[in-house]
Amino acid sequence: MNPDYDLIIDATDAVGDRFETNNTFLTATPLGTGGRVELGLSIHDSSDEDFFRWYAPAAGFFQVNIVFEHSAGDLDLLLYDENFNLIATANSTTDDETIQIADITPLQAYYIRVVGFNGAINPTYDLGIISPAIPADFLEPNDSFEFARYLGMADQTQSHLSIHTAGNDDYYRWRAPATGRLSVDLEFLHEVGDLDLYLYDAKWLELASSRSTTDNERVDWNVEKGATYYIKVTGYNGAIHHDYQLVLNGPDIPTDRLEPNDSFAAATNLGTGDLLEQGLTIHVTNNDDYFQWTAPAGGTLALNLYFE
Repeated sequence: MNPDYDLIIDATDAVGDRFETNNTFLTATPLGTGGRVELGLSIHDSSDEDFFRWYAPAAGFFQVNIVFEHSAGDLDLLLYDENFNLIATANSTTDDETIQIADITPLQAYYIRVVGFNGAINPTYDLGIISPAIPADFLEPNDSFEFARYLGMADQTQSHLSIHTAGNDDYYRWRAPATGRLSVDLEFLHEVGDLDLYLYDAKWLELASSRSTTDNERVDWNVEKGATYYIKVTGYNGAIHHDYQLVLNGPDIPTDRLEPNDSFAAATNLGTGDLLEQGLTIHVTNNDDYFQWTAPAGGTLALNLYFE
């Protein structure tokens, strides 16, 4: 027997997981979009909380859960909207916690918070997300040069596009209305998924690319009138993205030789008889073209309009 002894335990301090520091809304770890599983996370001390930011790719069923042993430390799970308003809480006194939303709001950011109850720590937990699938965008299918989506000749902005699966490159085809400078902007949040931008000539030879590790990409190129160019958007290393925007600014479409003829009163007189007028343009939005023609005799009239 011994009436008096001391027991001293000197253990190595717990180490934060690979996503630290992510202890506030402002330092939340970006989880991108879509379903995913993150293993081996931890609440490593009594002041540690883990915050994650995730983007909903579409409306539909959403679930987030944490898997842990309650006996090792009681953890709670909380879900917030993009304005940091609390949406749901899971705080049982058993293993694991789960939050389910029947119809998540698409294209919104959500914050996931994992915290030890009453300062509890837990050396390991797993985080899982079940998400609606990223939908194919309205310009699909356009996954190769052969199936590149034709965008015409004008300046334009195409919004709410997506790289909806790994390896789902998007191809676009555009024709220069005049010689001049073309700028192509790819606008997106890098934290959701890293996208790269490429420009090719009509023979599919690469002319320029933009492959940074930040938000957005841009290429600029001097284009030739009438030439065809291809644009490719791809997810780096299989990245996906639920919402990107493509902006094209090129040389202006020139007015044709028969302008101004934008009304009945200003209609261009084409005379009479058979004729062919080539190289005409609708150079701006709502630029209707009007023509006047006189029939030389009674009979059948055939009108043909050729365009791409």
